[in-house]
Amino acid sequence: MNFRNLRYLSFVGEYTTLLGDIIPCDTEDIKNLEYNLKLKLPQAYKEFLLIMGQSGANFKNGSDFSFEYLPLLKEEANEIIENDTGKILPNEAFVFLVHRNYMFFYFIINGDDNPEIYFYIEGDFKEPLLVDKSFSKYIERSLKYFFFSKKGDWENMKKYVSKPLKGSKIK
Repeated sequence: MNFRNLRYLSFVGEYTTLLGDIIPCDTEDIKNLEYNLKLKLPQAYKEFLLIMGQSGANFKNGSDFSFEYLPLLKEEANEIIENDTGKILPNEAFVFLVHRNYMFFYFIINGDDNPEIYFYIEGDFKEPLLVDKSFSKYIERSLKYFFFSKKGDWENMKKYVSKPLKGSKIK
């Protein structure tokens, strides 16, 4: 893959050796997903799928984010948040990652090609919180966390843990 042709995630090329045997989606997979879910995915997320949509190899171990799980993740996330708060996610929410059935990440489909990222963890929050101003920043931070964890550099790794941005309550 020529990462220089990517608009939002060109920096991922720096991490491919560390990631291992990542497996991309193809454009037909993405078109079918959009058709079946009746939505238009943001460009930054499509780039992610084109890089490692089928398998992220070592990236995000313990998390469901690969293509095969995508149609099921919102239902799983709604169960998590509804059991905890009695609320569900808005219709426009697209859940792209669920970790061990107690926390999840999502964005709102609103025409933004590089949307903000929201996070919810069971028992810790009353509502989802904003953790990144864009999907590309989320991926960049996640890759840095992954990189430093592989090196055993716990001090630097701590800088890249997901945490709410100041004043980040969802509207």
